[in-house]
Amino acid sequence: MYLGLVLILFGLGVFTGTFIPFVVIPIFAVLMNVMFIKVEERMLEEKFGEAWLRYRSKVRRWI
Repeated sequence: MYLGLVLILFGLGVFTGTFIPFVVIPIFAVLMNVMFIKVEERMLEEKFGEAWLRYRSKVRRWI
């Protein structure tokens, strides 16, 4: 989902021909990682425990 949003921002930059979306992409990626992904992963670990840890070890974060 997050990778899709980054790709939308990239496409918006290409489509509009402006530079701003390209500036926003790294900021967006860092904010998503810190504010949402880390929190979601912590909640998943609390809820699913070892099963989540096994899954996380096999699947990359930004698929």
